[in-house]
Amino acid sequence: RPVSLTLHGRHATESDILPIRILTAVDVFRLGQRYRCIVTGVQHQWRIIGPPIRHEHTVTLKLARRA
Repeated sequence: RPVSLTLHGRHATESDILPIRILTAVDVFRLGQRYRCIVTGVQHQWRIIGPPIRHEHTVTLKLARRA
């Protein structure tokens, strides 16, 4: 069962509809298996890269099993 999930680039960008927050229920699919999880922690990391100057956004989610 996954305990964390890292999202990169455009996948790390929070949507206008549902931002990723603590206690958000998520389903993680890995190798055809579905895991029902709840987010217990959110860590954002931005890094400046270039030239040309741009940023890279990474989000790491800490997960726990949900019933």
